Parts: sequence; C-alpha cells; structure tokens
Amino acid sequence: MLLHSDLGQLVESAGAIGNPLLACASSTECLSAFNVRNPLYGPPPIKLLVSKPGDRRANDAIAARYTGANLPSKSFVELRDGLFLASPELVFFRMASFVSVYQLAKIGTDLCARYYIDLRAETICTRVKLLTTLGRLDAFVDSIGSARGAAKARTALRWVLPNSGSPEETNMQLLLRLPLSRGGFNLPFSKMNYAVLPGRLSGLANQASYSIDLANPHLKIGVEYDGAAYHLDQSADKRRRNDLKALGWDIFPIDKSVLYDARATVNVADQLAKRMGVRLRKQSSWEGKYLRLRSDLGLSW
Repeated sequence: MLLHSDLGQLVESAGAIGNPLLACASSTECLSAFNVRNPLYGPPPIKLLVSKPGDRRANDAIAARYTGANLPSKSFVELRDGLFLASPELVFFRMASFVSVYQLAKIGTDLCARYYIDLRAETICTRVKLLTTLGRLDAFVDSIGSARGAAKARTALRWVLPNSGSPEETNMQLLLRLPLSRGGFNLPFSKMNYAVLPGRLSGLANQASYSIDLANPHLKIGVEYDGAAYHLDQSADKRRRNDLKALGWDIFPIDKSVLYDARATVNVADQLAKRMGVRLRKQSSWEGKYLRLRSDLGLSW
C-alpha cells in the first residue's frame, strides 16, 4: 500500500505513534470491522498485525499475523480511531523476515523514493511528500536492537539510496552499486536524481538545472534510464545531454533492452568501470551471484 499510494503527506500530517496493539481491547472486533474494500489499502489480502496468537487468521480478504515484539515508538500512523497504518520504517523492518537482503534494499530505496505507482492507472506518479528518509529507517532499525531481522535490515540499508524516480532506476542503482561479493559491480555512485546547476557556465546551458538519475558528482559521471519520457521527446533529451556534456559530465544511457539483458548490462558496467578507474576483480563465483541478484530484483526475462 505504501509503495502504491501517495501517502507521504498523510503520514507526515497524521504523525507516528507507539504500539496500538498493546491497547487494543479486542483484535477480533477490529478485524470484523475492517473495510478491506477501501482502495487505499491496496489489493487483498490485507496484512494485519495482531497482539494475540489466537487472533491469527488467513482468508481471501485478510492475513492476520501475530507479533509479540515490543515495537518502538513511531511504529504506526493513526488513520482514524481504531485503525492504524504501519509506518514506512516498520514496513521496512517487517519485510526483513520475508524477503532477501537485495529485495529489502529495493524496498528501502523505494520507500525513500520520489515516485509511487498508481496500480489502477498503471502509471508512475510523483509523490507530494516523501514517505521516509534513509536517516529515519536507520534510526528505527537501531531502536529495534537485536530483534529478528535487524541484522538483515542493517545490511540492506548500506545499499539504499534515496530519491529514486522509478522502479527501473531503483534496480539500476542496486545492480551497479552492490559489491562484487553480492553479484553487483561495486561502482562508486552516490546520488540519485542529482541536481546539476550550471553556475558560472550558465551561458553553455539551456536550463536552470538538470537532474541525473544516478550520479558520481566528483567524477562527473552519470547513468540515466531512458524510459517512456525519453521516447516521447528524444530530441529534447539529446539537447539536454549535450548541455551536460558541455558542463563536463559523461552520461551513459541505459534503456529497458539493456537493463533486462544480463550480458548487455555487463557490457555497460564494464564501460563505466573503465571510465571511473575501477578494476572489476570478479571471482569465478561472481556470475552465479549476479544472475541470482537479477532474479531477486525481477530482472529475468
């Protein structure tokens, strides 16, 4: 639900609270009154947390799971009396028990992203306000201590970059930035949707600023995913990239045909590594890890 709704402003305005499960008079009554048809809650089954083992249940509408954990403050956001939404930070931590560390890094990146997916219209939209930040995720996981999933969550946070603009950008950054030991390329990119200001070179530019999907500002090297917007106006994007070149930036484009092709992605990554002065010391086991990483990220055709 969080990844597919523009809930950033709601989460911010409602404010996060502690653990409402401890004060719930009757989890059974809460379940029976829950309106699972509200489109806000996403497709069924709706995942609920309950405080009593006896209230666990699963059917086509509801999957209720028991948690006996002492959840930290700011674990929930109150939508209305008696109805609480798991905070983005709690969602991230909870998913550590159900997905791989790579998928968790992807979830973390998307929780800190500037986009969401409208499932009904099947379009990518811009959030009014970000759901959370890398700092908030990190602080929440620290407050969990040694609970189950905490170690995996801390590992995944190493590879979360905020401000992604699409699912493809998220996958691109993970493939290129994850270490070789994890099947990635260990390339030193540090910013997503990085704003380039022409400054004293404004006479060479046609815009007041430029945004680069994945960037290394020190080396002035960027990678951009050519999605639907690029194909709608290729001439404008070419002018934009010429401007960036005049400002000293090298831009490497990646489109769907490259991102979803394992060998084509390797070719682009090798070119980037050479340009960035990075030696890719791949062990014999690297290719198998790389293919498993791609599968975890949903990049297998």
